[in-house]
Amino acid sequence: PPNCTAPATPITAEVLYNEVLKTSCAGSTCHGNGSTVPFKAGSAADFKAVWVDQAATQTKQIPRVTPGDADKSYVMYKVMGQGTRAGGTASQMPLSSPALSNDDLCKLYNWIESGAN
Repeated sequence: PPNCTAPATPITAEVLYNEVLKTSCAGSTCHGNGSTVPFKAGSAADFKAVWVDQAATQTKQIPRVTPGDADKSYVMYKVMGQGTRAGGTASQMPLSSPALSNDDLCKLYNWIESGAN
């Protein structure tokens, strides 16, 4: 994402979940309790367990999240609507909610770049 600067304190999985994913991803039918997709994001621990160093289902080129490397994290491509650049699908996440704001994209980017902890 353009113009992302490192935050004063690192973004943790808990912060990312509570400030971004809970409302944009886990609170929807996409990855919430009513979800039929391969994984659910019901908590920070849930999403971290299924994202970090886990194979993406839509592409074999890169994992969902590669700690320390947003450019090799399929989730970044998906939230930016560029999944095809990583060998996946063109649909942008979240599907049933507005696109993430630049601020939220930067939180995700900074979380990945700081090691996805």
